[in-house]
Amino acid sequence: MLRSSYIWFHGQAARSHSVLAALLRIRQQYQRPSHLINRRDASLQVIFPSRDLSISFSQERQQLVDEAMKILRKEVRGGDTLSDVDAASAAFCVEVGKLLSVSAVFGAATTTPRVAEALQWVRTNKKQLVSTRQVMSICVPLLNLKDGKTAGRRFVIEELSGPLLQALESPASPTVSSESDLKQHRSAIVSVFSLVGRLLESDGGDADEGKKVMGEESVFPDPPVEDRPMVYQRTLLFFTKAVDALLTLAEQSLPPLEISESVYILQACQRLERDSEGRSIEEVRAGLNRVRPMIDAALGPSTAGTTKRPGDVCQLLSVASKLQDTHHMADLSRAALGLLPLALASASAKDICAALQVLVRLSGSSPEVTEPLLLRRVLEAVRPKLFLIAETHPASMRHVECSLLMSTLSRLEEELADDLVNLLCGCFTASMDLVQPAQLIPFLQGLFRCSEAASRSSADTHNVPFWEVARLPSVRPCIEKAADRVIAWAAADAITDSESAQLLLLFSQLRYNRVLAVYVALEKKLVLTVDHLSRGLSNDNSNGNVAESSGSSDRIGSGDDDVAGHVVGGDDGSPEPKQRSLAAANGIALTSALMNALYAFQNEAVTVVREEEECLQRAGKLYETLRQGAMESLTRTRNPKAFVMLLHVLMPEGKRGRGGRSATLESDVTTASVVNSGSRPLDAVAPQVCLLAPVSNAYEVGAIAKAVGEFMAHELIGEEGAQRAMEAILERSEAVELSSYDAQSLLEGMRRVRVVSIPPSLLHRLATLLQNTPQKTTMMLRRLLPVLKTITMKPILQEALIKLTEVAMANACTIMSTNASSPPPLRDTALLAHVLAQLYDLSLEPLVLNLVVKEEMGMTEEAEEETKEDENGEGEADFLDDGTTDEPDEFIHHQHHHHLLTVTKKAFLALGDVACSSLQQNVDSADGLTCTLIPPQEIVMLVQSFEKVGVRHHALLYEVVPLVRDMSGSMEPLELSLLLNAFARLGAWNGRVLNTLASNVAAQIKTCSLKQCQSILQALQSSGFLRPGAFLSTTEYKTTLLRDWRPACTPTTQASIDPLVVLATSVVERMTTLVERPESVSAMLESQSLEDIAAVVRVLGFFVQPPQPAFDTYFEMAMKKFVLDSKDIMDDSSPLRQRKWLMVALSLKGHLDKLRRYHRQCISAQAMADSITAHETTLLSLTPGLRLMPEEKVADLYYTCCVFAMVYNVKFSPEAASTILQVISEKLQEEDVARNPRRVSSALRHLTKLSFKRIGAPGIVHKIALDSAWHLVAQLQGNAAEERNCSSPECSSSAAAVMLEVLCMSHLLALPYLVEEKQKLQQVLFFFSNHLRKNDISRLSAAECSILVLSTAVGTAMQSRCQVNVAWLEEVQHGILLKEKHLSVHDAVNILLAGALCCDESIVQAETVRCASRVLVGQMGKTDWTGLRLLPELYRLATAGDACFMAWCKRLQQVAGDDTTAPVAGGVLEVFERVLPALLRALRSAEKGTTPTLCWQCRVDVAEQYQRCAKTCGDERGLADALAELVKKETCASS
Repeated sequence: MLRSSYIWFHGQAARSHSVLAALLRIRQQYQRPSHLINRRDASLQVIFPSRDLSISFSQERQQLVDEAMKILRKEVRGGDTLSDVDAASAAFCVEVGKLLSVSAVFGAATTTPRVAEALQWVRTNKKQLVSTRQVMSICVPLLNLKDGKTAGRRFVIEELSGPLLQALESPASPTVSSESDLKQHRSAIVSVFSLVGRLLESDGGDADEGKKVMGEESVFPDPPVEDRPMVYQRTLLFFTKAVDALLTLAEQSLPPLEISESVYILQACQRLERDSEGRSIEEVRAGLNRVRPMIDAALGPSTAGTTKRPGDVCQLLSVASKLQDTHHMADLSRAALGLLPLALASASAKDICAALQVLVRLSGSSPEVTEPLLLRRVLEAVRPKLFLIAETHPASMRHVECSLLMSTLSRLEEELADDLVNLLCGCFTASMDLVQPAQLIPFLQGLFRCSEAASRSSADTHNVPFWEVARLPSVRPCIEKAADRVIAWAAADAITDSESAQLLLLFSQLRYNRVLAVYVALEKKLVLTVDHLSRGLSNDNSNGNVAESSGSSDRIGSGDDDVAGHVVGGDDGSPEPKQRSLAAANGIALTSALMNALYAFQNEAVTVVREEEECLQRAGKLYETLRQGAMESLTRTRNPKAFVMLLHVLMPEGKRGRGGRSATLESDVTTASVVNSGSRPLDAVAPQVCLLAPVSNAYEVGAIAKAVGEFMAHELIGEEGAQRAMEAILERSEAVELSSYDAQSLLEGMRRVRVVSIPPSLLHRLATLLQNTPQKTTMMLRRLLPVLKTITMKPILQEALIKLTEVAMANACTIMSTNASSPPPLRDTALLAHVLAQLYDLSLEPLVLNLVVKEEMGMTEEAEEETKEDENGEGEADFLDDGTTDEPDEFIHHQHHHHLLTVTKKAFLALGDVACSSLQQNVDSADGLTCTLIPPQEIVMLVQSFEKVGVRHHALLYEVVPLVRDMSGSMEPLELSLLLNAFARLGAWNGRVLNTLASNVAAQIKTCSLKQCQSILQALQSSGFLRPGAFLSTTEYKTTLLRDWRPACTPTTQASIDPLVVLATSVVERMTTLVERPESVSAMLESQSLEDIAAVVRVLGFFVQPPQPAFDTYFEMAMKKFVLDSKDIMDDSSPLRQRKWLMVALSLKGHLDKLRRYHRQCISAQAMADSITAHETTLLSLTPGLRLMPEEKVADLYYTCCVFAMVYNVKFSPEAASTILQVISEKLQEEDVARNPRRVSSALRHLTKLSFKRIGAPGIVHKIALDSAWHLVAQLQGNAAEERNCSSPECSSSAAAVMLEVLCMSHLLALPYLVEEKQKLQQVLFFFSNHLRKNDISRLSAAECSILVLSTAVGTAMQSRCQVNVAWLEEVQHGILLKEKHLSVHDAVNILLAGALCCDESIVQAETVRCASRVLVGQMGKTDWTGLRLLPELYRLATAGDACFMAWCKRLQQVAGDDTTAPVAGGVLEVFERVLPALLRALRSAEKGTTPTLCWQCRVDVAEQYQRCAKTCGDERGLADALAELVKKETCASS
């Protein structure tokens, strides 16, 4: 039969008797189309069914293969020669190449006898292979053999690498001179690049996209691990030599390369980059740089697309998009995209499918390349071409092509045209009889995506099903026929389980009215599947088709929630465990698909009759069965991909589709909270995440994090477990390469879990992602900012954040430069400026104040972020940033941040230019109606952003200020107040605009809520226009004024009153109105959170004289809410809630002293203290929250407790003090804190701000202060010994002064002390004194000078022979005298204590003592509003240093007549005599409830010292009878 067939094709003349000729003839016949169809006419085709024809054709092909293999195995013609060409000739290599090519077609291997003989000839005669073409004629077909990926690759590397390198290095033969010969030589060189790609090809390689989709992927094994480095080095050498040879040939005048040849070069580069290690990648990129001109010439201009084949352009685009070098990837991909529109003019339907698939993949991996304009041009070329193909070649628009086209076109960002949807639906419907599930599923998925896009773009069609839209007449018949097709499949049992689930889901999502009929047809199969799954089995697993049935349909078009992952099983590599792992994963995937389908079906199906309602109920039971099984599977699965699927199906349903949270999960939460408040329905998720996180890939890391965040937000898992799970996820995120989508999912989960720390590597990864995708800057930063606002910033993390900020600013410049000619909408510019300003603000915050300022100045910010953040990242989340604070200039203008400041200014100037263009464009197009077209929110965001970064864009301000004035009448009060703040800081203002805005705000204030009133007041206060000394003339004040004074004395007009004061007064009046009735107060307590009420107290307490009765009322409400919340805080183990609650306590403490009555202050202080420190167990339970607070705030809490005990008679036991101090000690030992002088000194300053002997634990405070100072000195000395590290914080003069005072006071209060402690104290005092002496005395403040005097006196008291630089100390004291008006009571007490400790007047001069005495005596008779300025200082003066001041007074009284001591004695004794009268006045005022006084313990300490002094010196020398009575009274109280 073979001979006759050959004669029929070629005739007798074509015969040849060589073996090779026979093989070539067989191959030619084997590769021809079916000869039956070619020979027979249409009538025969009608007679014979296609099935019979295909069977006979396949039989004949198999006979051809058998015949060829007999020849190759020498079973036939074994003694004949291979070819007519002499084997000794060099030309015989061509015959060998032909043999290898034929052998590859028929599946022969290197061990096949004929092939083995040919390879032996190559080994023996390889020296005869002198040209590149000769070597490549053997290399390429050799790799196509059945074992070409292993033995063939090894043969090339071991035997042919030498001849190939020699041929590449040698110049072209002189006989190669014509253009055709040169082109052939160049083609041989280019084939070397193809060889490089083939040698490095992994499973599947970079096969054509269409082949991948249809499942035609290679399954050859990779080379052994030990051979890979050698293979890579040899292929790299091939690549380098081929580049040299190609560049040498480029000197000839040859036409440019073909696109296909450029693809081979780029494919070699891509695979070398992929497998590169060390410096190899530099060699690859250097080679690519050298051949880029040739590739660019091959591409030509974009207008050359008409001469390019669509397949070549698609392949070029596919390969170029995979290059790791972002510059080459972007340039070449854009060039290929530019060619694609014109190239598609000659494309077939298959070509268009392949092009669109590459485009979809590219838009997902490199969205910065697929710019909207380029994408639109491609789609504009595709649309008419598809209509032309449908008209001229309708047979080519089959169901397969239509499915691929609908799936790919719907994935692109551009909305699909209606007529194109109709065309695809019509063609698909025409071929419906041939449609299989593998084509129907992606087609319906594409339709659903089109439906979703139409719903987003048009509000009118949101509630109308897609198939009912009038302009899409072809959609309904298509879906109807699809439903009929599915029902027929179900009846014939010709559909798999996963396909059933996907089809039910799609018909439900499309809201098809016959979805109930589809469900009824599939129900029997679904019930069986659920039954199998509930027992751990499935039909797909049992028959082994799950990978084919579910996997193939997912590959073609798996919707928007494609899962990318790998099977990770804890097996030993044997097939059986892997198969079991795969079966389990497939079972979970099927469970996920079924649950999604049943849930969508229950939500979307519309029932009319009772039978349909019963159908829905049965579906609900199936869903519940699957859900229970999924919850049980959570703890058993060891596959991250399967685990992600389970989390997705168990996620609250409102996040997976339409509808709210499921009643089942709701009931689970309720039941769990009743049974056990610490248990949640999905608590098993957290430990499972910790187990699977180390083996998860990048996609799984993001998906798991997002799911954990959702579960915690819906209280399905506990906070502690969620925190542990997120820690494991973050640890894994450092080892995987996150994509933009993965990073956004991870950040979303972190935001909801409220993590307190993140790895710096995450910020570095985000910076890299933003560098590659500038267009995603806004979206990424909006997800990152809420996370940054909850973490504690560390130096290494701040460095990474600064780098990220610089990248974001550079991206803004890039985006604005591309939009300069056609500015984007103002909203986009304002939103980008807003997120950049927030990021900049966080980058430049001091390390400690990052959290402190957030908590203290904006208690409600975290709650606002959680409620306002839009789930899709497109809302105006938290754009009214009313928590702005002034940062110290020393941090903003730090030299380390100079580059950041530069790029920030450049970015915001570019943003301002584009914003100006947008505003001018709106003015030109609106004909004077701009103020009605621009939303005020955009103006507020824009101006606030420029104010936050401190950049004044004058052109923008000139555009905005008159615009704001014109539109202010329609703006909200909060928006206007925020603009007041921003404009004030930018310095762009005038009185006319100020009065206009203030009047507009005041007119609308009666409709404001409490939160709005608080925000308005805060904005006014931050602006600087409203001073703390402003007096708000409220209605109550006016009523009192009219009652107590004559009408002539009251102001009759407000013309001269500041309009901002009038505005603030109207705001306060509104706040008073909201709580003027008792029922209003109760309602407010229920509706407002503690943080909101505390924020109101904060803005009212801003004024020196807070407006009454509003301040007292809201403070009382805050204390009630604080006490009520304390019960929940103790029951809840959430450290974050504890931290927030404690921070509120510190915020309220700062305004406690402004309550109008002392007894109200005492009650509030008592209530606050009882809630925190009443019981030791209570404080121990708050320890987790304390550990999350900054060390400065924990120290402030200790100071607060001491103040309450000292001024308000609140109990503060040593045990409670020890608990707080233990946390402080731990935090001060942390590396980031211990090495930072500012942080250490700030914390210790709070511990020793007031000096107590019987309150707290002064001994522990002394030990903490001494140890911290010792470690800090060691750190600073180590930095000084080495070259100073730029990242190591320096010790400023203020920090050194604080450390000196802390050490002095802790020493004076903790007497007696050990010898070792004394030596340590001397050394650290000496170190910080020397550090402070390095500064110019004129630059030291009065407080720093007084501390220097005190530290010197303490040093001399500890060591009698201490050397003192008297001249330098005189200069210091001279500075004190010059700055007398700046001396505080605290500074004066320091100087007096120094005089008491050191009797040598050369050290503490008499004039300095008299100066301090004058300052202190001048304050004795003044009313002490707070009780914290004078009285504690008098206590410190009388008791510090073992009552050294009292001893000094005794000595001065004894030598009062001595002329040498007279200048000192007068002032000191006057202070001595006025202390007790001051205490007596304070005691009487406290009894009247007007001002505070010292607690009785402190008064007893002072009285005992005076009594001791009176006994020594006599009554006539010291105390009057009344004061002696007071001493007696306090002494009796103490006994």
